[in-house]
Amino acid sequence: MDDYFIFLIALVTTAAGWWITRKILGASGISFADAVRRLMECVGAFVVFLIVNMTIGVTMVLLIRSTTSRFVSIYLLDDYMVVLLSAVQGVLFSLWWSDRQRRSIEP
Repeated sequence: MDDYFIFLIALVTTAAGWWITRKILGASGISFADAVRRLMECVGAFVVFLIVNMTIGVTMVLLIRSTTSRFVSIYLLDDYMVVLLSAVQGVLFSLWWSDRQRRSIEP
């Protein structure tokens, strides 16, 4: 149970959010399958941004090490902010991209 406790909390709050949105507020919204598809697009964009951010970070550290006498540790990249900012970049890009596609389809 210890391994799944956080997932259980997320499941309960997700179900509560869905119920409040659909039943109390009366919003119809998109289907669950479309929501999962959009989530996977966000996750994919997040992974791409994380890989690119880490690659650029390692490259910059190695470039600083090789061109100066200063030692910069790669452990600087071992920070939760890299993951958090990559997630924000992925969500923003996914929202921008879906809006752009929607606008190109509209007459």
